[in-house]
Amino acid sequence: MSETTYADRLAGYLTDLTVEMLPDPVVRVAEICSMDYLGVVLAGQITPASRMVTDIALGDGGRAESTLFGKASRLPAPAAALVNGTTCHSIELDDHEAHMRSKIHGGAVVFSAAWAVAETRPTTGVEFLTAVVAGYDAFGRLSGATDYPDYLGRVKGFHTTPLFGPFAAAATAGKLMGLSAEQLANAFGIAGSLCSGLQETVRAGAMVKPFHAGWAAQNGIIAARLAARGFTGPRSIFEGSKGFYRAFCGDGHYDLSVIDAKFGDEFDIALTMFKPYACGGGIHPVLTAVDQLRTEHAIAPQDVTRIVVHSSKHVVDYFCTPWEAKVAPVSGSHGQHSLPFAVAALMIDGVALLEQFTDEAVTRGEILALAAKIVVEVDESIVSDDPEDEPASVDIHIGDRVLSRTVRGGKGSLAVPMSEAELAEKYRRLAGPAIGDAATALLEARVLQLRDDADVSDLPSSLAP
Repeated sequence: MSETTYADRLAGYLTDLTVEMLPDPVVRVAEICSMDYLGVVLAGQITPASRMVTDIALGDGGRAESTLFGKASRLPAPAAALVNGTTCHSIELDDHEAHMRSKIHGGAVVFSAAWAVAETRPTTGVEFLTAVVAGYDAFGRLSGATDYPDYLGRVKGFHTTPLFGPFAAAATAGKLMGLSAEQLANAFGIAGSLCSGLQETVRAGAMVKPFHAGWAAQNGIIAARLAARGFTGPRSIFEGSKGFYRAFCGDGHYDLSVIDAKFGDEFDIALTMFKPYACGGGIHPVLTAVDQLRTEHAIAPQDVTRIVVHSSKHVVDYFCTPWEAKVAPVSGSHGQHSLPFAVAALMIDGVALLEQFTDEAVTRGEILALAAKIVVEVDESIVSDDPEDEPASVDIHIGDRVLSRTVRGGKGSLAVPMSEAELAEKYRRLAGPAIGDAATALLEARVLQLRDDADVSDLPSSLAP
């Protein structure tokens, strides 16, 4: 191929990326993302989705390369990435990129691939973090080239994490494996045929959404390994007439210039948003407003007569439609994507974490009764011109008294960020029950200084019981 393609240029940039090219705040965000991922993946082992995928993968067996987090079991790297990615995404507490850019879940895919591959060879902390930054950058650039959610999500029904995730996982795996630019471009070409994921699972309350993240992580490693052996993929995968964007987006719904714009000037991992609530990110602005009112006014849930939520059409369409299903979710997974249920659970329990979104929790009568008192209205007037904002407004009625709050965005977003101390507390709350307080503290200290680690390949296995 005489002319360079977008895959060639992206691969060239990522293979040349070094830690010296990364500003210190970017490296720090990568360390914090590492901590957040480990807390989430350790906590996620309890979910039915994680248990089922784990059982199948262990039953299939294979070469003992990479660890299933929190277990003594080891599997081939792609299979470990499948299990860990599914586990991480199953509790809806994993990070995601700023919605103004892409709405993908970077950590569940990128770190699942990164740790699986890092265990197979000596890997310094610097090498690990650089590969992670490369994966987030591939994820953000490729997904940011579309006009999601308007077309890919709302019209076509695709879930973008597994659509773009195989490319990100291939970038991360390829970086750690030392692939050349040509090999990584071929890995992108291979990954283009391994992309899949539909949002119908969310509407139906089924279990497939977390599997999407594991599937993407696994497929990216497979693509990188094939490319390392000389297996070729179409390096015109992005711009080709039968390529990825034309197939998934049609005409007029993407801008390929985003893929290779401003290499080295901006890093997508810096746009990471973190989750304090174990549910869909679009609900977080509403929950943030509810949480503020609940704590400031010491509201007793039994005194609430009505809650009125004002939000965007997208949030209402995705998290409130059809209303009769969202107000009485059929499973924990369904509840994670139900605005009325999440609001009611937060009001009743004071938190919205793992315990509030189990199959058993969605049958709790007091939560369902309060959910029935919630009214959600589309109010486009509260949409901000600032792309970092995702505002929401809430009115809590207590008899004749109305308490109101409007927020710029959800806690953990770019507009309302979580502090490093808050993220550390989240990590401890998630990891502690899985591995104990002592191991949790040791892991935190190590991960937050990952750049100084001489070899991180032992880290996953060090957490085995």
